[in-house]
Amino acid sequence: MKKSILTAIASLITFLSFSQTKFLSGYYIDNTGEKVEGFIKNTDWRNNPSKIIFKTAPEASPKEVDIENLNEFEIYDNSRYIKYTVDIEKSSDKINLISNSPNPVYTKETALLKVLVSGEKSLYKYEKENIVKFFYSNFNDKPKQLIYIQYHPSADTLKVLKTQLNNVSSESILTNNEYKKQLYEDVNCNFERQYIQNVKYDAGSLIKYFEKYNSCKTADYTTFNNKTAKINIKPSLKLNYSNFNFESFNIDTDKGVFFGAGVEFEIVLPFNNNKFSFILDPNYNTIKQDATSRYYLSPNVYTEKEGEIKLNYVNIPIGLRYYVFLNDNSKIFFTPSFDLNYAIGKSNGYYAGGEKISGFTPKTSFGLGVGYAYQKLFFEAKLQSKTVLFDYYSQDNNSLKNISLAIKYQLF
Repeated sequence: MKKSILTAIASLITFLSFSQTKFLSGYYIDNTGEKVEGFIKNTDWRNNPSKIIFKTAPEASPKEVDIENLNEFEIYDNSRYIKYTVDIEKSSDKINLISNSPNPVYTKETALLKVLVSGEKSLYKYEKENIVKFFYSNFNDKPKQLIYIQYHPSADTLKVLKTQLNNVSSESILTNNEYKKQLYEDVNCNFERQYIQNVKYDAGSLIKYFEKYNSCKTADYTTFNNKTAKINIKPSLKLNYSNFNFESFNIDTDKGVFFGAGVEFEIVLPFNNNKFSFILDPNYNTIKQDATSRYYLSPNVYTEKEGEIKLNYVNIPIGLRYYVFLNDNSKIFFTPSFDLNYAIGKSNGYYAGGEKISGFTPKTSFGLGVGYAYQKLFFEAKLQSKTVLFDYYSQDNNSLKNISLAIKYQLF
């Protein structure tokens, strides 16, 4: 049953994801140089695309145009890609994939490079399989790669370095920053050397540099859409429908509705039309329930005492959110999460009939949230898996289950 529900949710997400992507006004240029105006499906590519989906009119049937038949395409006021066959150095900055040489090793590849800045000096981006490289060109010349390589020193290099540096080893990570020399020699408008030394090998820093160069040369230039991760902050109020299971202690409890409050921090990822984000949602919750404890005098004889259970705890979900945009103002979202739980305050324990049950050590749990957002107002229903409360008792008879409804308002 659970598997069927998850499959249905996954199918729904896939369908909605496909149907919500918009076709935006743009053009492509084919191999003959013909410019074709129309509408391009805006997939907000993270990796350099190898094809586009194109319509000649909003009501027309879509067709696929692959890289073999493309020289260039642009979505107006959004993005532009131009096809080049270039020599690419593909070293990685991932620790387990770092090169053992500072020297570039090139492979020839035909790719649709993303135009970041178009002007007297232009800047391009190549991204594929977590490898990010930048290129530059003069007017319409063939782009040349800006070289940046992180590497482990070889044995010969290590011998030389040890005469100059302390604490260097074969596991040290060194950097070939040749791109700074390239900028100084080829893209320089009397800039101070220190300014160039401070330019980082990332899109934001390089875009600012090329904008400054073209402005200095009083050259016309265009900066295309370069998205960056966005942080949202949302205070929240919660209603929790909580249910304790205390069979290990011979305690019966009532189900109840309780309050909670928190602040959600969200990082919206800068690709795929802002459909994905990471969330951290710390929230404070308080529970107070009536309880009846049973004291067995013999296997079949017991007395009952009335009491209560008090619990204050912090729940910290860490999750990945997926948005489905319904229109410009509203969207639905799905948030699977891994939840950390911590007891706090004096009520770190359970009381029934005047006796304290201590040692509360809540474990991790999992959550699944489904919500709706209208502009800056968010509503979310969340199901949280069973949270084990004590290490040294049966997990089946020693737990807390929770369903919550939260309302959140986005400040930023």
